[in-house]
Amino acid sequence: MDKRKLSTAGDSLYQILQVPKTATADDVKKSYRKLALKYHPDKNPNNPEASDKFKEVNRAHTILSDATKRNIYDNYGSLGLYIAEQFGEENVNAYFVVTSTWCKALCCICGILTGCYFCCCLCCCCNCCCGKCKPRPPEESGDYHTLERDDSDGVQPVTMQPGGEGRPTGEQAPPIAMPMPMPAPASGASENTGLNTVPGLASSECPADREIDLHDEARLHKDLTCAYNGDYRPVKDHKNTVNVKIRLALKYMTFDSSEEKITIHSWVALNWQDEFLKWNPSDYGNINEIQLESHEVWSPRLALFNADANSYPSDRIYTTCLLTNNGLMTCVPQLAHTGICRTSLSRWPYDDQNCTLYFGSWMHTGEQVNFTFYNSRPVVLDDFQNAPGWKLLKVVNERLPGKYTCCPNSTYPMLKYTFILRREAAGPAAIVVIPSVVLVLITLSSLLLDVKDNIRLVLVCFSLFGHFTFITEIGYIVPKLSSDTPIILLFVRDSMIVTLVGILETLLLMSLRKRVVPAPTWIVSVNRLVTSGPGKYVVFTEFDPCEGIEGKTIADEGTANASEDRTRINMDWINFANFVNSCVFIISFVVYFVLVCTYIPRDD
Repeated sequence: MDKRKLSTAGDSLYQILQVPKTATADDVKKSYRKLALKYHPDKNPNNPEASDKFKEVNRAHTILSDATKRNIYDNYGSLGLYIAEQFGEENVNAYFVVTSTWCKALCCICGILTGCYFCCCLCCCCNCCCGKCKPRPPEESGDYHTLERDDSDGVQPVTMQPGGEGRPTGEQAPPIAMPMPMPAPASGASENTGLNTVPGLASSECPADREIDLHDEARLHKDLTCAYNGDYRPVKDHKNTVNVKIRLALKYMTFDSSEEKITIHSWVALNWQDEFLKWNPSDYGNINEIQLESHEVWSPRLALFNADANSYPSDRIYTTCLLTNNGLMTCVPQLAHTGICRTSLSRWPYDDQNCTLYFGSWMHTGEQVNFTFYNSRPVVLDDFQNAPGWKLLKVVNERLPGKYTCCPNSTYPMLKYTFILRREAAGPAAIVVIPSVVLVLITLSSLLLDVKDNIRLVLVCFSLFGHFTFITEIGYIVPKLSSDTPIILLFVRDSMIVTLVGILETLLLMSLRKRVVPAPTWIVSVNRLVTSGPGKYVVFTEFDPCEGIEGKTIADEGTANASEDRTRINMDWINFANFVNSCVFIISFVVYFVLVCTYIPRDD
């Protein structure tokens, strides 16, 4: 391909899809569906221009629907796509940087100034020092070196058929005995005889009654499929509608919340009327029904509209169908459909997922092929097996009329199946929910301990370390791709903040407990107000006075009055610390109660 003929503007694909360059992915998808429906070969038979246009639309959609290829096309045009095919998408930017004018000029300037080009020429052309460092050829060993062997030693190549050694020139070699050919079979089989012809069972050896007389079922099958064309709808008047009834018998289901994909394995019962496949049972030995292969007759194409593009689903069915004498056809293929299901993980691990699949005809309108449900039991769950880790609660089916403003004279009905799944949360709850409650109890219990020892500080620091370890571990369990955040993570986040406040409060109380300077007036007033009023019922923690205060006071002052003053001063700080600790505990308890009620998911 000549790269000079490739454009770098990046506009042609947008012109093919009839969208601006700033169009979103949804706009590109809508325009593609519209143009694909317009230029589809099924709607434009014997029209090569429409077929070429359909291929161009598909190619444009394939490129513009891929974010990486679209970015390359927007920046470098079709030349960028060509470079991506040759060198890889990750090397496109490097290629255009190296081939840019300023880069070439920079290389030339550096080569001239440093003489690098001269050194490179010596190394590449002269093989380093005029061939002294030239690589030596491999030794003449092995079978491949005899291919160019000189024949001057007298050994000549074989140029004639083998014969007796030492035979004089002109003497004719004796003929080689060959077996006599087998005579032709009496049945008249020749090279034109079919490959499946078995010796001894040729058609001329079959009984006469077997050749002429076909049983009724074979004759019926031959008459039904004679001159039948399964490419067109089975109606004698093209204005008539083919009504197709569907029954979904679910067998198995898988759901991947991380990939947001749901796969259903089911037996899909399809029932419709074929106007060309009717017969009188009395003409065929009172046969009322017969089995036909789906590829021999017309069958509806059931497409999944929100299918996963990576699964390449097929809308054709391949199975054995049952046909009755009134033209009623019933096919029950075993199909697997993989669709996209957006997850909502706010209540993880007690979350319910609502997955919806849309089925219908990809090309036919509702006036041509009308999909409906069976009147009784449109969804059968008799032999259904739940997916690993999930439980199917219920299935809701609904038929959408498919009326759109773009097509007022046509409808595109769809069959909507809604699957409501619930996660089996026993395992995740034991790993996530229970440890969260344990961390809460550790934090609250640490606030009830005395600060005179370091046990309280060690315990509350251990709780904070447990929060960090816990949130690291659950990061491998909690699904990360979701439209919302699991509220259990918000609970752990807020619990870490409360635990950090508990650490700061513990350090503050340890400092207040050891103070020997007189307390400010407002602290004394607060202590008096709390102890004399109803606030005394709020204070439920009592810290012991600081050990050694009394002894230290007597040694320094030498009087009992000084010792009493120091003890009173210390008690003012301790009483205030008791009040602060009680308030922090009550506030932490209330905050945790709100967090548990709000952020801890529960099984309904």
